[in-house]
Amino acid sequence: MGIRLFSNKKFLIFIGIFSGIASLVYILEFLIKIKILKLLLSLLVMIINLKIPDIIFIIIVLAFLFWLILINRKLKKLPLIDERKSKTVPEIKEESEKTKEEIKPKKEKKKLVLTERQLFILAPIAESKDMLSVSALFEAYRRRFPGAYRVDVKSIIIWLEKNGLIWHSGTLKSDFYYTATDKGVEYVSEKFKKTYAKSNSSY
Repeated sequence: MGIRLFSNKKFLIFIGIFSGIASLVYILEFLIKIKILKLLLSLLVMIINLKIPDIIFIIIVLAFLFWLILINRKLKKLPLIDERKSKTVPEIKEESEKTKEEIKPKKEKKKLVLTERQLFILAPIAESKDMLSVSALFEAYRRRFPGAYRVDVKSIIIWLEKNGLIWHSGTLKSDFYYTATDKGVEYVSEKFKKTYAKSNSSY
């Protein structure tokens, strides 16, 4: 048996140290070639030559940058809050109804245009200081429009009442009495003013 100068373990350690030194020399040689070592050495010399105020300033800048990075990470981790989810169901419905009302075009109120027969019933009610009965209105209506029926007058009265021009003010002996509303009086007065203006312009 031969004498072993080195055990297997020591031999492996020696090989590892040798390869590490060789690698380090190769890296240093490579760094010298690309002039990075000179830059690192010059940077180290510059850091050593720094004065205390400069060092404090650099520390403050680095701390501020570090703080910005931490804040940015925290903001990314925060879940996005849906404003619609945070609101209650009635509030969401109210908002949707408001938006619908804003989207819908506002319809202009159509001006009432009465026929001759409708105006014939409305005019005496608006001009009278007292209530007028359906019977009295029918008698006058039949004289103006021969062959008319009571139902014709009733249908006109129903239409005038629905449009807010007259209102049912009382009942006496199974006969209905009506009075003109402010709207009805205004309509009649405007109608007659226009008629009077037209008749004057023709002269």
